[in-house]
Amino acid sequence: MKFLWILLSGYLGACMASFINVVALRTIHGRSWWGAERSRCEECRQVLRLPDLIPLFSYLWLGGRCRYCGNPFSAGYFMVEVAGACIGAAIAWKWGLSWASCAGFVLGYGLLLNSLTDIYSGYVYDFYAWIPGATVFLMRFAGGTEALLDGLAGAALGFGFIAAVILVSKGGMGWGDAGLTG
Repeated sequence: MKFLWILLSGYLGACMASFINVVALRTIHGRSWWGAERSRCEECRQVLRLPDLIPLFSYLWLGGRCRYCGNPFSAGYFMVEVAGACIGAAIAWKWGLSWASCAGFVLGYGLLLNSLTDIYSGYVYDFYAWIPGATVFLMRFAGGTEALLDGLAGAALGFGFIAAVILVSKGGMGWGDAGLTG
């Protein structure tokens, strides 16, 4: 039964990562990511249909190319889906079907979203950085006073370290990175 949960979580993780990739890319381009537009080939502008959008499988089946014009898609799309599958499977393997898994999924995919916006644009969006932060805070809060204080001390230390790097490097990192750690 645990193997099926790991397999299901891995594939659902790939699906989640595919969606998160859309959110990240559309956010950095100032486009709506929910309900306003359909996914399309960036070359021929053809709207992609369901068989073209099945995470992992469509990329492999179509050889990483658009079904309509043959233009190659970035391997990055596939790699993000693989990363999402790994996140989902690892969390399911570690915690099984539990509340800890639910928190792990929110934390893992929240961090993936922040990582993607940072990779694509060099910017960590404040309104996405709260997702992993709030999740960790709730997990620490549920662990009792000692866990909460330990977590707050760790967050302050992480924020302070990144803030020092920002100040010393004169902009080598941004404050979004510090906010994400704190």
